[in-house]
Amino acid sequence: MTPSGKLFISGSDDKTIKLFDLQEKQVLYDFEQVHEDAVLCLAISPDEKHFASGSADKTIKLYDLIQKDEIHHFKDAHEGLLCLINTKT
Repeated sequence: MTPSGKLFISGSDDKTIKLFDLQEKQVLYDFEQVHEDAVLCLAISPDEKHFASGSADKTIKLYDLIQKDEIHHFKDAHEGLLCLINTKT
């Protein structure tokens, strides 16, 4: 969930990520087939402009939440990645 409580993202074993509007109670965007294996973890930046996803495919991907685009891809990041965290610096 974003810090404002307005948006929520979910990842699935079907390799997709969904962005939800909690106020309107609807899916805003489907990031389809973004990984080659199950999406295991997600983290949203405190400014609500970016998010990261971690997958069983050993990758971490960074996305622009506004443009709905992937902005970076880390290959062979970790095997068995289960958690991402983002903090203010």
